[in-house]
Amino acid sequence: MVNNVSAMENVSEYWFLDHYRVIVARLASGKYLLSVDVYRRNWVFEEHDQVCIKDYCLLYAEVDPGRYDLADKGVSKIIVTGFKYDGRKETINVRYIMDQQPTYPLIERLFYQSWRIIGCGQPVSAWETRCPEEKNRV
Repeated sequence: MVNNVSAMENVSEYWFLDHYRVIVARLASGKYLLSVDVYRRNWVFEEHDQVCIKDYCLLYAEVDPGRYDLADKGVSKIIVTGFKYDGRKETINVRYIMDQQPTYPLIERLFYQSWRIIGCGQPVSAWETRCPEEKNRV
């Protein structure tokens, strides 16, 4: 069953470093989905699932919230997504399922935590992400 809800009432959008978006959506279940845009030219999760259509694959990994001290912040699930195409694997999103509505300080913390989850340092700007492979970039 699809529950049509008003986007204005149930979805919020936050921008960090001018290019990275965090969307917070209240789900029909009463939980919250927090979706964080990230970008890394690599995929660091050995244990993951993938769904492929021809040569394009969606990568999916679940991460334990307890590993990052987030379970006590209302985070019940962390999902990292990426894609694989033409031998390349990239990380593009971190999603959190939360039991309670996140405050702005928590949204900001989860934005920066998302970069650590994907194996990068805290980004300085949209163009300087501090991922290990960035050091070799020309």
